[in-house]
Amino acid sequence: YKDNRAYPWPGGESHFILYPESANQTIYTQEMRASDAGRYSCLARNDTTTLEGDITLAVIGR
Repeated sequence: YKDNRAYPWPGGESHFILYPESANQTIYTQEMRASDAGRYSCLARNDTTTLEGDITLAVIGR
């Protein structure tokens, strides 16, 4: 989600790159747009547990 709305990843893809093997919840990107700024949420759920995480992304431009 972005800003409490389902985020429409174009074609199921994103210019954000996740590295889960680093185990530090890091997201890398080679390009950033002002429109990428906002509050992002992730929800993971199975039969016994629901986990949620939020982050606010600020884009500071040149």
